[in-house]
Amino acid sequence: MGTDKVGHEFLLAGAGQGGAAGERAARRLWTAVGAKFAVAAGTRHRETRVWLDTFDRRLRCAGLRLARVAGTTPELLLTGPEGTVVRQPAGVTWDGRRPGRLDALPSGPVRDRLAPVVGVRALLPVVKVVATVQEVRLLNTDEKTVVRARVDRATVPGGGPLPVRITLGAVRGYQDQAERVARILTGLPGVTAAPAAEVDLVAPARPAPELPAGLAGLLLGLLDAIETNVPGTIGDIDTEFLHELRVAVRRTRSALKLAGDALPAGLADRFAGEFKWLGDLTTPVRDLDTFLLGFDALAGELTEADPGDLEPLRAYLRQQRAVQRRRLVRGLRSPRFTGLTTAWREALLAPVPAKTTAAELGAGRAALAWRRVARRGAATDATSPPEVLHDLRKRCKELRYVLELFAGVWDPQVYRALVKELKVLQDCLGDFQDAEVHRDKVRGYAAAMLAGHLAGAPTLLAMGELVARLGGRQRQAGGESVARVGRFVTEQNRRRIDGLVRAR
Repeated sequence: MGTDKVGHEFLLAGAGQGGAAGERAARRLWTAVGAKFAVAAGTRHRETRVWLDTFDRRLRCAGLRLARVAGTTPELLLTGPEGTVVRQPAGVTWDGRRPGRLDALPSGPVRDRLAPVVGVRALLPVVKVVATVQEVRLLNTDEKTVVRARVDRATVPGGGPLPVRITLGAVRGYQDQAERVARILTGLPGVTAAPAAEVDLVAPARPAPELPAGLAGLLLGLLDAIETNVPGTIGDIDTEFLHELRVAVRRTRSALKLAGDALPAGLADRFAGEFKWLGDLTTPVRDLDTFLLGFDALAGELTEADPGDLEPLRAYLRQQRAVQRRRLVRGLRSPRFTGLTTAWREALLAPVPAKTTAAELGAGRAALAWRRVARRGAATDATSPPEVLHDLRKRCKELRYVLELFAGVWDPQVYRALVKELKVLQDCLGDFQDAEVHRDKVRGYAAAMLAGHLAGAPTLLAMGELVARLGGRQRQAGGESVARVGRFVTEQNRRRIDGLVRAR
């Protein structure tokens, strides 16, 4: 276990340098190095490397590359953007060939480094590589090992050999010798610096899909997001699949509501009800996911009751989630869902003359959504009932969706400034909404558990304290929301809305 700096890395040119060709290229290389250093070939061993990332490629975006290596001993290998390599034992409970949550990894520096990046997403296998690895020592005239080289001949099963990769590592105190070897290799024909991690050579970044311009193209992108996240939702790989699916559904519904008149006559009305059905179908499981993800934090706030008293509630929530998930899966596998996505795609791909440009449409809808937020924000104060804040939250969500839906046509600087402030307001309003929903849900759960003899007095008392704390959290979030809306609904932000397109 430990952290090291990545040494100089080289590739022997040609994607097909495995096998005999790779052996010959390696011999020519060591012959050249042998003029300055004695070359001592070590033993060989086989490795299987499974490269991992989340479904949305969070590690790649953060400049991280993670592999589970099965060689002499299983280990996790994490390469960072700063050129560091972190290694730790991998354990034997998870082989990396199937989805795994972060807690499937053993505790250690790799897991600690991944936690803020991965969050609740599962780690998925991206590609498997089988390799033969040979250690080579380079000795100086005193027969001291000054450089250790690693020669890696890898193959992707079913995909052919990869370029031979050579990694140089200096022995402590002999960095200048490693630099000298690197200069020798750099000057050899067929040897190139290795700019990319192995996984990048095999699984390059996904290109952004090309979609038709205008509102139909934006809606097609949302439909792609819905369909892409269905398998992960059905498989329950991680909770973000359902979350991303719901976001795409909500954005679609907002687009139909705010810009549906730009589509062919009757199209928005025809599909609005079906997307509402899909949104309602996904709500119960997501509500339970949200509660369970924050359960430990809520339990940790208890002062009068013991957090352990809430464990029967956790078990009840998991049981309810299992029931609701079966209903969700049936819905996503139903002819109704398949018919919805098929018919919606066909309607969006049908050639229809555009009524207006995306920039014109986006500017008009953003101005409309802003007016709705501003009107409700001006009418909101500390005495406003919860319904007013809930309605304001919906209008803020509509504005956010319009801004994101037409993000490609806005001035980037103005767009980022607006979204940054809007997100802060939405977070406060979301906390208000969540606290109220969870408070009311806990009351309902307490009644159901009492009726079903699923909770004793300690659990019910703990749930009572939880209700009180959620009520306090709601009042605090309500006060913060009132203050935040006043800071957001300003003349400066109105001018920003006006300048979203003009500044381009």
